[in-house]
Amino acid sequence: MEDRLGQIGEQLAVDVTGTTEALAAVRCVYPHVDIVEVGTPLIIEEGLQALARLKAMADANQPLKS
Repeated sequence: MEDRLGQIGEQLAVDVTGTTEALAAVRCVYPHVDIVEVGTPLIIEEGLQALARLKAMADANQPLKS
């Protein structure tokens, strides 16, 4: 995927079923990824609250480019 500068960015697909696992995965790699894709298994299992928690983490720490 190309970012606004035409450089290839890194994307993480979070295909886990728990918010805790998702947050841990994103924390481990946030300096190295530009996009976090929240997978269907997480949304089905945890609902949109999981997405809200990941977004709040990104907003608070600004670890990811938007």
